[in-house]
Amino acid sequence: MTYVGIDACSKGWIAVAMAANGIAQAHFLSTIAMVASVVPDARVIAIDIPIGFPTTGHREADLSARAVLGARRSSLFLKVSFTRLLGAPANHSKKTWAGMVERREALDQAGIVLDHLTPDAARFAAVDDMFDAAVLAWTARRIHDGAAESFPATPEVGTDGRVIAIWA
Repeated sequence: MTYVGIDACSKGWIAVAMAANGIAQAHFLSTIAMVASVVPDARVIAIDIPIGFPTTGHREADLSARAVLGARRSSLFLKVSFTRLLGAPANHSKKTWAGMVERREALDQAGIVLDHLTPDAARFAAVDDMFDAAVLAWTARRIHDGAAESFPATPEVGTDGRVIAIWA
């Protein structure tokens, strides 16, 4: 059983595939469709990409996530996931050394070790892309296990009929 987190990077996508035992492997995907062949046993895939438009106004998912995050709130899905992993909002920006250390330690404590990278993943992923994909894999496992929270608690339905929610 594998849980996958996917984040955009400079040349495509970084997918962190995490086995049930926490061992993670990172892959570079030139297209998002490649995930099916690279991780054929994926049970849940979490992707940091906004989907769906509300029928009116702002997405409730965004408003609900912002209420939890306070000042730091640019990439809501990732920020809410890291907030849940850390137990509180991150103390440092992910673009700083302190922020990188903070996130790496949290992932390590959760048993997510990012030492297994394909050569292309190592070459194309920025540090924050790798950590973002890893926390999404953690979130995918939480979704599978029924431990993830939905923001908002009752997701809205978009104009295309799809459910709009941020999960963490």
